[in-house]
Amino acid sequence: MIPKTVAIGVGVILVAYYYDPIIWRRLVGSLSSNNSWEVRIANAWEKQITAPRYEKKRIAVGINVNADLIVSGTDLFRKLNVQPSGNKHDHHVLRSMDDLEETFAYYFEKGAGVERFFADQTSFQNMVAAAHSLQEKHYFVGGNAALIALKIASTFPDIQILLIGPTGPKVKALLSENIQTPPSCKRDQDEIHLILEYSKGEVWGDAVTPVATRFITSHDIANSEMDSLSGFAENVKEFNPDVVVFSGLHLLDGKDATFQFQRITSLLDQLTKLPKNIPIHLELATMADKTLVTQLFAQVIGQVNSLGLNEQELALIAKVIGLSTEGLVAINGHPDIPSISDVLLGLLRAKRKTTLTRIHFHCLTYHIIATRKGHWSNSKSAVAAGTRVAGIQACKDDYIRPEKVELRVPKRAVAISNSPNHGDKKQFSPDDPVITWEINDVEFHFSPVLVCKNPVKTVGLGDAISGTGLVYSDFIS
Repeated sequence: MIPKTVAIGVGVILVAYYYDPIIWRRLVGSLSSNNSWEVRIANAWEKQITAPRYEKKRIAVGINVNADLIVSGTDLFRKLNVQPSGNKHDHHVLRSMDDLEETFAYYFEKGAGVERFFADQTSFQNMVAAAHSLQEKHYFVGGNAALIALKIASTFPDIQILLIGPTGPKVKALLSENIQTPPSCKRDQDEIHLILEYSKGEVWGDAVTPVATRFITSHDIANSEMDSLSGFAENVKEFNPDVVVFSGLHLLDGKDATFQFQRITSLLDQLTKLPKNIPIHLELATMADKTLVTQLFAQVIGQVNSLGLNEQELALIAKVIGLSTEGLVAINGHPDIPSISDVLLGLLRAKRKTTLTRIHFHCLTYHIIATRKGHWSNSKSAVAAGTRVAGIQACKDDYIRPEKVELRVPKRAVAISNSPNHGDKKQFSPDDPVITWEINDVEFHFSPVLVCKNPVKTVGLGDAISGTGLVYSDFIS
């Protein structure tokens, strides 16, 4: 006779098989687990991630919105009869196809994602036409603001989103039902961004890319001129959100200093009109203009509560404010952990008069959320949720599949600082992967990423990470 407990267990598995394939796969995965580090980390996240104390019901996001046209970078170059020149040079603004190829090759060899403005409208339109003629192409919502809004809306369907930015028909059709846009943001045509993706191990000329990532280029006027900035505060106050997310400042890259100053002044005017009890998160993206970064640090970063960025943006900020950039360059997607920690500490303590109390740093192999003590809580869950979504979205899955991801953080104790005064190491464990430490009045929460071995979707990872982490974070003051 079959024991009652066994019969119940078999019944649960059969119900899962017939009615919920996802639960079935999880059950089978747990039964056949090889107890790898990847399995143990994924299981630990499930236990460690807890909901924030203060539920967010409404989030306002702005201001860059566009339609992404996603294609293979090397396929598009072949379609355009562009050959590898052998020259690898970073052009801050693209003024010709030669500039595009040289900059693409420069970052392709490094395996680093980047975004550059294409100044020649005719050449850019020709590229879009060629991209349309490729067999493999996809349209998706683009722009940091729109991607953050879309990720939050799909993951947390009970949260209402106000998306402020130029919204054309392609983007509008792709938005979730819980995302609304102000009438003033409606546009007859979408701004198109070309996303040139490449896979790990792909070859371009004499270069082999070490990781899968993407190169982004556009001739985007509405977003680069920040058209939707006018009336931003009015729309936000009418919506009455629990948190405000702002992005798109990187599109000022390549503009003249006078225009940059005017737009930043307008932004500050809008931010000062927002209620002080609503936290503001600023999401950065790739920039090359040191003058712009200097202005952002001097005027904007001190006026927001939270900041999201990767190692490229962090290194540029560190350079303009005089912090050491040694160790910040990623080798196979892995910048030096203590060097990153030291710069985050320096950035949070760089100004006495500042509202900046939180930084969410994300790179390919790990994330760190650093906060001023007493201003944020639930950061352990926030950093775990952010790292978990990175592996899920890159593999385009519904949950972490251990066989499709890999741990690239060294399986040893983690150094937390290069300073001899804070030279302790923290032991890394797959059963408790979120490491925490405190230096002075700054709290650090570290979590490894389970990196997707064969990424399907590289666009918007940073936005998904920051948006998810922000929802799980509790703002105290």
